[in-house]
Formats: sequence, C-alpha cells, structure tokens
Amino acid sequence: MNNDNNEKNVQSQAGGGSVHMASDKYKALFMSSRDAVMTLEPPSWKFTAANPATVAMFGAKDEQDFLRYPPWELSPKLQADGSNSMGKAMEMIDEAMQKGSNLFEWTHKRINGEDFPAEVLLSKVEEGGKAYLHAVVRDMTERKKMQTQVVEAAQEKFRIFFENANDGMLLADRNTANFILGNKAICDMLGYTSEEVVKLSLKDIHPADSLSFVLDQFEKQARGEIKIAKDLPVKRKDGSVFYADINASNVKIGDHEYMLGMFRDITERKLLEEKILETKDTYEGILNSINETIYVQDEHGAFIYVNKAAQTMYGYETAEFIGRTPEFLSAKGKNNLSEIAALVKKAYDGEPQRFEFWGLKKDGTIFPKEVSVTPGMYFGKKCVIAVARDISEAKKQEEAIKAKIKEVEDMNRFMVGRELKMTDLKKEIEVLKSKLK
Repeated sequence: MNNDNNEKNVQSQAGGGSVHMASDKYKALFMSSRDAVMTLEPPSWKFTAANPATVAMFGAKDEQDFLRYPPWELSPKLQADGSNSMGKAMEMIDEAMQKGSNLFEWTHKRINGEDFPAEVLLSKVEEGGKAYLHAVVRDMTERKKMQTQVVEAAQEKFRIFFENANDGMLLADRNTANFILGNKAICDMLGYTSEEVVKLSLKDIHPADSLSFVLDQFEKQARGEIKIAKDLPVKRKDGSVFYADINASNVKIGDHEYMLGMFRDITERKLLEEKILETKDTYEGILNSINETIYVQDEHGAFIYVNKAAQTMYGYETAEFIGRTPEFLSAKGKNNLSEIAALVKKAYDGEPQRFEFWGLKKDGTIFPKEVSVTPGMYFGKKCVIAVARDISEAKKQEEAIKAKIKEVEDMNRFMVGRELKMTDLKKEIEVLKSKLK
C-alpha cells in the first residue's frame, strides 16, 4: 500500500459519512504519524481507517487487507491476565466511550500470528452527531525487553548483596507477613533451609507469648514510626530462643509492598548486660575480659571506670577518662550532647536507654557507635553502666543496602516515567479534536 492510495481511502470515507477527516492538518498527521493510528466505528467496532505505520506494524499487505480484521482477531485468544481478548476488547472500548479516553496495555497479534506487547490509547471523537474511536498503538517489544533487562540486572545485584550480607535478612509480604525470601545468614540463625523459610511467616519465628508485642513492632515499622525493634525474642526451628535487634523498612518491588528486615543477634550482648547487672564484686575482672566497650558513669555522667576495650577504642589511657564526661569523646557537631546527658540521667534513675553516638578518637578519627545505658551498682555505689559497640561496618552495610533498594525503586520510577509520555500524546489529540469541532 502507498500513501496516495491510503489518502484516497480516507477521502472516500469522508465523503461516504464513515470517518469524516475534513481537516488537511489531521489527514497529514494521520498519514505521517510514526505510531500506528486507526479508527473504529460502532456498532461493529471494526477498523475503518489505518495509516501506513499500522499496516507495517501488523504486517498487512495494504490498508484494505488490515481492515478485514476486527481488533480481537488481531489479538491472541487470551490476554496476559487470562481474560478473553474479544470480551476484554469490548470492555476497553466501552470505557473509552464512557470516559472519553482509555490508555492500557494490550497483547496484539500480527497477521503472521506473532504476538507482541502494545500500548493502546483509545480516544472518543464526536463529529456530526456521530461518535467513533481514534486509536494509537505503540509496539512495546523493545521497551519491554529493555525493562526486563534493567529489572533483571538490578535484581541480580540486589540478590548477590542480599545473599552475602552478614546480618540475617528476610523479605516479608507487607500485608500477610509471610516470608518471600531469606538469606543464608537468617537461615543459619533460625536453623531452617531456604526452602523452609519461605513457607513461614512472622508468627512462626517468635514465641507465642511475645507475638502480640512483635506484631505491634512490625506495624510500627511498616508505618515508619520506628526503624529498629530492639531486644525481640526470636524462635529457632529447634524451639530455642535468641534475642535480636530488627531493622526493618518498606520496599516496593513492582506494584507490591514488602518489608525488608535485618536481624542482628544480640544474645551475647544481652547475656553480658544481665551478667554485669547481677555482679558487684567482680566488675573489673569481667569487664576487662570481654571485647565490648564498657563504661561506668556517676549521676552526672562522669566516668568512674572504663574497661580495656574502651581504652583500645579511643586510644586514651584509663586516667584520661576518669572524672570526665562523654563530651570530650564527642565528634564536633555530630551529637546532641544535652539530649544524650538527659538519656544518661534517665538510665541512672532506672530507665534503660539506647542511642547512637559519634565518637572522636585521640588520633582524630571519627566513628559511630551504639550505646546501651542501664542503671547499676559499682562497689555499692549507684551508677550508670554503658555498653558501647563500634558500628562503622554496620553503617556502611546499611547504606549499601539502602543504595541497592533505591536502585530497584529508581528503576520502577523510570519505567513509570516512560508510561507518562503517552499523556503528552493524549493532550495533542485533544487539541486536534477541539479544532475539528
């Protein structure tokens, strides 16, 4: 088919009262558009006109060859969602006639039988007391391939990072709390295989008597009210229990929402804290034999004892700590010292606290640490016992995880942005329609 024949067909239809294309500008747009453009008319809703791009897209010999087929015959029997093509085509047509336009994805079929993904925009046109549909079809084969490649690449990067993370990680359905994926570290923690983990849900890995509190923490994390659920009991496959801090955040993959939880086993630290609180006479022996950094502070926050790990962490000798407050260990501009002092006072008064603190070593190095402060006794004197842990590596890992999640989310937003380009085409069609009137 050549353009002269196609234009004659358009003009003959105009004279016969089919699709009235009286505007030279509209005819030019129709004939020269790189997108497949066609018209459909009631009551049969068969195609009544098609431009050269349509003929090429569907592999027809010419326009007349293309017009022999109704929309549902240029489609596979079933659409991607399993619905019947003929029935769904009529639904899409009805929606366009009722709302004025309808933009949707569709699986079309070329005349040679080859299926291809397409994006279809149906626009209602009213002229001379009659209404018909103007259709624009875009072949999305290459776009879909590109999207698939981008998604697969991002998912592969995330999978590698997920599998090799030191912290236990679980991906859970936001609505059902069923587990979708678990990494090797969480399988080792829980004693399940990866195949067994995906058959579990939140309620399966926590003791029954703690489940209500755990679910409450899960919902608060999902709403963004808290980031870390601290000291949660976690049940292994063999029924034994360990304690973990769980850092969870919302993740959207495709159209579905998930919660990504990172589990850090704190059993050893928790047992240590309990042991420290129970003893009075053997403080120094115990505190100097462990790797965790321990400080003992008076009611004003001044250090009255630090263990060897604290000396190693900061590079100061014991005498350089005693009588001084954490202010001299604080990285400039990185901590709210008034707030931290208030938290230490709360701990002294009997309310354990936990917070992050940016430390400054003697050599000028800045680093983050996590600090737990609890009330205690030091040789018969009331005090605050602080347990600190350098979290530099954890911070790096957390930022890396955030970066991977952002990469997946950016990819999703990129694909959505491509879809919005059809909006500009719709606006142009509306302008042309207004000129026809």
